[in-house]
Amino acid sequence: MAEATYTLTVDLNRDGDFSDADEDLSARLIEAHWFNGFQSPYDAMCRDSFADFVLDNYDGKYSPEKAGAIVGLDKGKVVTFDMTFGSTVRMFTGWVDKVSPVPDRWGPRTAKLYCDSWVTKAGRTKRWLVPVQRNKRVDEIIPELIDRTGCYPPGLSGAIWLLDIDGYSELDVTTYLSDATSYLTAETGGVTVALVGTKWNEQTSLFNAMAEVVKREGLGRLWLGRDGLLNFWNRDHMMLTTTIDQTYDDSYPPAGLAYDYAALLFNRVSVKYSNQQIGSAPEVLGIYSNEIVLAAGETKSVSYGFADSASGARVGGQDVLAPVITTDFSAWTASGGGGSSVTSGLATGIRREGGGNAEVEFINSNAFTVYIQTGSQVRGTKVVAGSDATRTAEDVSSIAAQGFLEFTFPNTVEGDDYAQSLADFWLGLGKDPRGYARSLTIEARASSAYMTDALNLTVGAMVSLTEVQTGLSAGLYFIISEEHWVTTRPYRHKVTYKLEPASSQQVWLFDVTGFAELDTTAILAPW
Repeated sequence: MAEATYTLTVDLNRDGDFSDADEDLSARLIEAHWFNGFQSPYDAMCRDSFADFVLDNYDGKYSPEKAGAIVGLDKGKVVTFDMTFGSTVRMFTGWVDKVSPVPDRWGPRTAKLYCDSWVTKAGRTKRWLVPVQRNKRVDEIIPELIDRTGCYPPGLSGAIWLLDIDGYSELDVTTYLSDATSYLTAETGGVTVALVGTKWNEQTSLFNAMAEVVKREGLGRLWLGRDGLLNFWNRDHMMLTTTIDQTYDDSYPPAGLAYDYAALLFNRVSVKYSNQQIGSAPEVLGIYSNEIVLAAGETKSVSYGFADSASGARVGGQDVLAPVITTDFSAWTASGGGGSSVTSGLATGIRREGGGNAEVEFINSNAFTVYIQTGSQVRGTKVVAGSDATRTAEDVSSIAAQGFLEFTFPNTVEGDDYAQSLADFWLGLGKDPRGYARSLTIEARASSAYMTDALNLTVGAMVSLTEVQTGLSAGLYFIISEEHWVTTRPYRHKVTYKLEPASSQQVWLFDVTGFAELDTTAILAPW
């Protein structure tokens, strides 16, 4: 039987070294459970990485409100989990979510440490603005969004510099400036996004904005690695991967295999593509429905949401102009338009601009209170998002034989030609029944070879599967997620890998064995 060792650490004081007193929790570890990767095949965005660890809490050390408990085991502290078997590999990186000590001093006297990661945080990150993104690749837009929000993944080496925040503002002492390569490994995007972000406003989460961007790549992927850093694969990545990382067959079987036949069968495919129109001249983008009161010498920021002035429907906007007095607003010395008109001593500026709203700064340099009347407005270039258009493909013969089975591609992609190519491509994959291995499970302790697999096989690895009872023969699959369970009493390490067919994505590659037999083992790529 093979046995590995495991190291669990928490950066209690946020100094990045994980070597201070009480930061190594390994000696108290009883159970570990963690996940990295995607929820389902063909997802563009990963599910959040998570982990939970059961700790021996016989003395209340991990009961934060108990006297003598360790200090600093708080929400948001970075957690790392390493596995050693011959070599040491980082298996999980995230943040403390919560600590749950089990009550009853006569009970098991354990505590469970729950951890989440970047996807959860990105889903909570709102109230940020970024201008409409035009004529950029996906790999160029991703860091723009992250840097604007300051929502960085947990694996970022060292802390980043954040103005006036304790522990993050001592530049070159406790924190340092960072660029995108320190938190993102990105392949060059395969498409140029003409326009995105017109629907984003202060209530749009970073995760939802990021998903819209990544989905424009069509077959692109964004995922969080074991190291807590982000990875972007362009639309070519999976199709051009030909190296098999492990082979499972009757001589080296998995402990479990979930398999279906005809589970991924469809004979009509619909693919949506973005359909937006851009105005040619500045027009009204947003109107503020309340009076704005500015005390003497006061500066105030006001958010204007963009909407069509006639219908009230939400619109996008760009190149927003600072409001001009008398043209975009009127100001008076008394509420409701009373007193005298004010035409001087007021300045305006665009503080922040987003695709769906803009934040305007009003500055009153007068020695008296000014009242800006209801109906002030901002102007700019309007972007109207029409309903997403659709391209379709269907196979009449398959419909006659199997019945009508429709598949709607979940991503809104860039351009009608690409949408049609993807529809044709997916139809070629799905119109005929085929087997599908959904997942495989290994018991890592069974041998050194399986333990090495647990150590090394992760998201993106390709495996070959042969299984006599099902007739599965040398089927190629990508690992799209890994979920591990480790217990120490007794010792066990089980891993389940979710799978996505790789053979179904094989495209024609010149002079590469197994990928060069057009319409036999490979099909034309969708571009």
